[in-house]
Amino acid sequence: MIPRTLLAFAALLAACFLTGCSDPSAKLLGKWQLTASGGSNPLMAMAAAATKGDSEFKQDGNFSLTFKTPLGEQAFAGTWRFVKVDGQTLVVAMKATGGTENESRLEFTDNDHFTTIPFVASEGLKDIKLSFSRAK
Repeated sequence: MIPRTLLAFAALLAACFLTGCSDPSAKLLGKWQLTASGGSNPLMAMAAAATKGDSEFKQDGNFSLTFKTPLGEQAFAGTWRFVKVDGQTLVVAMKATGGTENESRLEFTDNDHFTTIPFVASEGLKDIKLSFSRAK
């Protein structure tokens, strides 16, 4: 007969394994809808408010991102990789095709919503916040 303390320890170990050892970047996988807000310049703030988009993060390390702005549509594709977790923030390195790799901090409020700043942030974009909601 197995002692109860050993069974309790085994159950605790199994619970920790099932909840704590999963890949933290898995919550990023899938399709997302994008909205933008912010901008200290009134013109940039209006453009941000009118910006919509779609994004997809795939398990094979590829991503795509399409922005629809008042000035037209832009599409990006490239690769991403998990760097680390910092509380509710997922840090990933992203590299658009033909670009350089940049780290992005994705601040999750729950499993279906996160915010970030543009990973290609120029001086004019630094106050813009991108909000992502999981596509249904």
